[in-house]
Amino acid sequence: MHWRLPESGWIKLNSDGGFAADEQMGSGGVIVRNDRGEFMGASRIFFGEVLSATHAEALACLEATRVGARLAATRVVFETDSVEVVSLVMNKSFDRFEIGPVIQELKRGIQSFQDFKLI
Repeated sequence: MHWRLPESGWIKLNSDGGFAADEQMGSGGVIVRNDRGEFMGASRIFFGEVLSATHAEALACLEATRVGARLAATRVVFETDSVEVVSLVMNKSFDRFEIGPVIQELKRGIQSFQDFKLI
């Protein structure tokens, strides 16, 4: 996979979650770049106890929404390597998945931006 610039006038927030299964602990990070590929900021966060790798990825995406809000961004591309998180967020039905509340909060966070894409 090759990183691509966001469209003109957009910023991209790349997030990634990590999960230590033996300890049930997770952490995540976010990197922000503008439409010229210039670094705009970053965040790292320790989540403590998480349920799964997907849970850590979802929490990292949620952190990305918070970083975007702090930057007062309006046109945002959220990029994650978790196909499962993208699928859960794009699903219109109620989530009965173990991390449903996190997914619901993530959906609200993403939808708070004027324009957004989740890839």
